[in-house]
Amino acid sequence: MTFYPGQLISHKSSTPSVVSNANGTPSLMDILTGKKIGCGTLRGKLYYLDWALGSEVKCDTCELAKSHRVPFPLSSNKSLVPYSLVHFDVWGPAKIATPAGAQWFVKIIDDCTRMTWVSLLKIKGEVSSRFQQFYQMVETQFHARIQVLRSDNGGEFVNHDLNQFLQDHGIIHQRSCPYAPQQNGVAERKNRHLLEVVRSSLFGANMPRSFWGEPSSLQHTLSIGFPLVS
Repeated sequence: MTFYPGQLISHKSSTPSVVSNANGTPSLMDILTGKKIGCGTLRGKLYYLDWALGSEVKCDTCELAKSHRVPFPLSSNKSLVPYSLVHFDVWGPAKIATPAGAQWFVKIIDDCTRMTWVSLLKIKGEVSSRFQQFYQMVETQFHARIQVLRSDNGGEFVNHDLNQFLQDHGIIHQRSCPYAPQQNGVAERKNRHLLEVVRSSLFGANMPRSFWGEPSSLQHTLSIGFPLVS
């Protein structure tokens, strides 16, 4: 790493803020902040940081500028009662529609057992009706009540029909923050798993990509028959 002399404090002994090592090697300091950034030698008209002398370049400003966000903590919490908490997410649109015209799929995941239900959609407006059908199925077949619905902050989950249904049935709607898919990790990981199954099935059977809906439906059957561990 090199620096022009004008960027650094001079290493001459007449400079009051110069710090010299025991071996006489000058310490390079930022002329604006006065902070030491390493040890170096002058070669020609440039200063070179000498890594052999153990120079450690530490710039707080650079570290702050390169940081993106605080890491999300890992969560090991899992619901103890089946269907008390379900994850709801939509994937799409697919670049190629299925022969039936579907471009999305919606999945519902039980937080306790990780059992998954997948349904193909032609339009995203069907999301509310699919959740209402799922709610009735759980109530009739398993004699259970959904207490909490967790989803992202997408427009398909923030609409009058779905919100009214949740309010009428006393269901709490937990929504993740915008641009924070990490908060909806169960659903996001399931997306990746489903798409891997779809690609593997299509590649293995040499089928065109327009048939991606059939492996999704197959995975739907497997997920109901055998709870998937995340």
